[in-house]
Amino acid sequence: IVSLTMSMTACSSDDNEVNNELSGKENVEPSATLAAYAIDSQGTRSGGEAKTAVFTDEDIEWFDLNTRELRFRIDSEAIHTRLKSIFFMEFRLGDEVLFQVDNLVNPTVSRTYFDLVLYYEWTWENDEKVGVGYYLYDCYPQQFVDEELTKNNRNKRAEQWKAFTEYLESKGKLKK
Repeated sequence: IVSLTMSMTACSSDDNEVNNELSGKENVEPSATLAAYAIDSQGTRSGGEAKTAVFTDEDIEWFDLNTRELRFRIDSEAIHTRLKSIFFMEFRLGDEVLFQVDNLVNPTVSRTYFDLVLYYEWTWENDEKVGVGYYLYDCYPQQFVDEELTKNNRNKRAEQWKAFTEYLESKGKLKK
């Protein structure tokens, strides 16, 4: 009985190893995901916000490398609601911080930014709001794109920007 039990256990173990090798699921590392997290005015994430992203790569439909438009799959009102009370956003790829973005900037903002911003602008048709475009700009307003400070900030995050765009390209979400 003991030898029969041992042989059955051995076969069972061998079958599990073969099944694990075929399925490939047991030893596969989960891939890093892209997410943007809320940052408060002190530059930290609170405990509750630490695990909740403002949006993830699943919420992104595509990013246009030329226009810098970030198109979301979810309703623009929902995105606006999520973003309106945030001081900054931190874009992360897995555990790695890619860059920090000043929150919502729109045409009515009078402050100048020499670093990355999430700019938005509503589109209108027949006096009705029909949508919104979100853009990751290197500065605001765009007239400062060639300023030395803007260039320096853009150069500082060049490696992280490359990781951001390569990740989106690997997911089929990058327009060129």
